[in-house]
Amino acid sequence: MPERRARRPRRPGFLEPGEADLLVGGPDPAELVQAAHATAEALVQHGRGGDDAVTARLVALADEHGIDEVALLWSARPADSLPGALWRLYALRAGIRRDSELMARAFEAGRHRAPVHEAVAGVADPPGPAEVRALADAVLAGAFSGELDVALERAAAFCRVVSTGWALLADDVLPGEGGPAGSPGPDGAGGLEGGGGLEGGGGLDGAGRSGPAASVDVPAADGGASPAAGPPAAGDDLAATLTRRAADLLRTGTQLEAAARRWRAGTLH
Repeated sequence: MPERRARRPRRPGFLEPGEADLLVGGPDPAELVQAAHATAEALVQHGRGGDDAVTARLVALADEHGIDEVALLWSARPADSLPGALWRLYALRAGIRRDSELMARAFEAGRHRAPVHEAVAGVADPPGPAEVRALADAVLAGAFSGELDVALERAAAFCRVVSTGWALLADDVLPGEGGPAGSPGPDGAGGLEGGGGLEGGGGLDGAGRSGPAASVDVPAADGGASPAAGPPAAGDDLAATLTRRAADLLRTGTQLEAAARRWRAGTLH
């Protein structure tokens, strides 16, 4: 059998200078960071100097352009930055609007265990779907037309109350059952992320965002959104989903509180 001759490695090809100039590379990471911070500061300043109509347009920014566009711009920034904090407010609003009935149910379940946070959040009583949607709009509007630190603290308080509600609902799930009567299903137990639920694992830190924000959940702690969960096979799975979402949202609340403190100290940029 004839011996195979070893293939000689091919020499790399070289591009002519004109051809190299035609190649388009990815965006410069430094420019992306600069753009994220510049747009966040510009929007806040624009809101400060505008009227109610300007505020309404800023609140509806994600409705007009899509939460994915907002995520691409801001979700990779850390929670202790201005674009990172604004991303969490937009992602939280998107999650509330998507699952307002389930969010209201969790808020109702948790508010009696967290009365101080309920008062800070300022959801109308009784807290139904319309009331939590109104809260989401009011908080985001306040970030532009009022005091940003107050808006961040209201959002944080809402996160804490809903997180408490999800934890309580998880405790009520019976092993092998789909959940207690009237409790949210797995998708509803979810939050906002994806953009939606807040670092890749379902928090709000965009750095770990695992995909587009199309299925926005409550922002996860990392800036991403909590991925939508499939239907659980048993009550234990539903309880685990609720518990995980509660932990994600609690971290988001803590991040928003920290951002509020930085804004008051003049270090949120």
